[in-house]
Amino acid sequence: MKTALTVSMLIALLSWSACPADAAGNDVWLLHQQHIDHGPIDTYVARDAVKIVSLRNGYAAICKAPDWDVHFFRASEKQEWIIPVDQFNGIMLVNPMTTRDKKNTEVMKPVKKGESMGLRYTRFAANAASRSSLDCADDIVTSPRVTEFLSRLYLCPDPGKVLICNRADRGNRPRLPDKQGGALELDFGNDLRSGVVEYVSTRSWEKIPYRASDFSLPVNFQRTKNLTQITFTREQKDELNEAFSNEVIFLSPSTSKSKKPTP
Repeated sequence: MKTALTVSMLIALLSWSACPADAAGNDVWLLHQQHIDHGPIDTYVARDAVKIVSLRNGYAAICKAPDWDVHFFRASEKQEWIIPVDQFNGIMLVNPMTTRDKKNTEVMKPVKKGESMGLRYTRFAANAASRSSLDCADDIVTSPRVTEFLSRLYLCPDPGKVLICNRADRGNRPRLPDKQGGALELDFGNDLRSGVVEYVSTRSWEKIPYRASDFSLPVNFQRTKNLTQITFTREQKDELNEAFSNEVIFLSPSTSKSKKPTP
């Protein structure tokens, strides 16, 4: 009897250890979100992994244990871009010249508890009167590295919880700097919107079973040096190449040869 019991316990232990940590009775939170600039984004949150899928622009990103590198990739062109999470920031999605390791270190404190779509959240802000705030899910338990990735992606503070809404008070619309001679300087990252702007919102959410395939990294994809090569669609890259007609800004399958300077 003792031998049979020992064998049964050993089989059970081996069966448990063969399952991925997140698969052991833990669901994945799938958040259907909207970004003011990047459009609809599906965010998959597991205990030790996070994945985003840009439904409009066709790219995806995964950041997961154990190394927590950030992998952006475009399956249609089999291209991939990789960086350590502590060197990543969301400006890289649109500006290849940005400085790495830019992180929002603003301190926010909990000012309110609430519930949205059946999801409990804590609101974080500089103070109770502030119109800039973050709503973060109380019900989603995940690694601090997951929330760090999301805060870096959306350029907001990291309260240690998964973001479901990010709103910022932009105040009055800023004036563009007027340079002598009529020329205007506009930095690539300037945001000229005014008032309270909702940068990220969650439209709906669901729980789905953990599947290792949802967090599988690309295999045999070509590595690229610039994230914009991944995040910009072929059409966007062609439009920018056309706008800067003196040189090719992006290389894409539709770019057959370098453009020659205009005489």
